[in-house]
Amino acid sequence: FDWQNYMKISCSVIELQDYHFHVIGKVGLMFLDIRGSRTFHREQGDPKPYLGSRQWEDIKQALGHDGLFKEVQALVICSPAPLVFLIPSITTVLGRTVHRLEDFKGHWSHHNKEQMEMIECLNTWKSARSDREVIVLGGKSPNLY
Repeated sequence: FDWQNYMKISCSVIELQDYHFHVIGKVGLMFLDIRGSRTFHREQGDPKPYLGSRQWEDIKQALGHDGLFKEVQALVICSPAPLVFLIPSITTVLGRTVHRLEDFKGHWSHHNKEQMEMIECLNTWKSARSDREVIVLGGKSPNLY
């Protein structure tokens, strides 16, 4: 069995910038980039500074009625930071005042508008069909002690 050729044939792939989406059978994988729009791919005045407008457009297209994930039953979101961790006020205060927790400024809850938009997008996608599930994997948070 030639596994590598099978993967080339059976996977739908969209690769853009530092984020990428895949479909393998009925499983969708969405790998998010939370750093590129604030560094290498930064666009001055972008209204979506956390993920960037271009990534948001691709996410919404992939989650749309005729998008890449239209036949998917299990969608796995892979984010370097947890989608839900602490409330925004705590994340902001700790990120500004505790030097070793400065990474909190890179968390979703520090970018609450985009955090809520992502949660709403995933909920809308899941609610469109009764056989869908969403799994969100988030990277490690710094120790609080």
